[in-house]
Amino acid sequence: METKTIYIVGNATFENYTEARDYEKYLKEKEFNELLENNNLNCKIDLDKFNDYQLKEIKLGLKQNLDVSIYASPKFSAVQMSIIRESLEKGLDLKQYINSKFYIGQMRLIIEGLEAGLDVSIYAKTEYSSDQMNEIKLGLLNKINVEHYLNPKFNSLQMKQIRFGIENGIDVSYYAKIEYSHEQMQMLRLALIDNLDLEIYTSYKFQLSQMLEIRKGQLKNLNVTIYAKPEYDSSQMREIRLGLLHNIDVESYLNPKFSDNKMKQIRLDLEKMKKVWLIKI
Repeated sequence: METKTIYIVGNATFENYTEARDYEKYLKEKEFNELLENNNLNCKIDLDKFNDYQLKEIKLGLKQNLDVSIYASPKFSAVQMSIIRESLEKGLDLKQYINSKFYIGQMRLIIEGLEAGLDVSIYAKTEYSSDQMNEIKLGLLNKINVEHYLNPKFNSLQMKQIRFGIENGIDVSYYAKIEYSHEQMQMLRLALIDNLDLEIYTSYKFQLSQMLEIRKGQLKNLNVTIYAKPEYDSSQMREIRLGLLHNIDVESYLNPKFSDNKMKQIRLDLEKMKKVWLIKI
């Protein structure tokens, strides 16, 4: 028994696939044209340039009487269209910030800023990553002067340390410089808060662990210049710091060629000798 393939489109049936496909296209175009006419939008939508997900977002916008001409472009992904559509539904004026080059995270940050009543033109720029945008947005939310970290050459972690400093009420001009890593900025910020020497953190390219050992010594009023040198790693610095803290003569183990374990053994021996000497006294 011979079988036939029947194609159903709406209320119509077809035996020919091409005819069914053409009729489906005709119905889609008719539906979109009617929606455009009802919205008084003077624009034409070429359905062939959009995928089904994009067309769905355009249709949803038309049904909400939104100006879909803002996002009815194949250069926007369906997700981008969805974000723009939802913003239009909230009554946000996005026209000047619509840019297909913005990633989804960037678009969301712009919308969050508009919802909060911020001047998003300050950070709604493609040269900022979403993380950088977020730091500027947070600064605006906290009503601080973000001018200090608007340079897109600052990465988001540097921006964060500058923002923290402004919020701490310190003069960030001391460390808001491209050449400082975010770890150096953090140590400089904390040093400014505690009125400690700043120069020691910028004289060499110390790692964070080394700078933490220097800071611990500063907070105890130790002579950190003895060990704040790039030839010592953080573990060696720790042994010298502990020796200074315990008031022993660290000169005998300042050789940077000594491992931290050897330094520790010398330090413990010196501390033991000191205790014995004190007991005899």
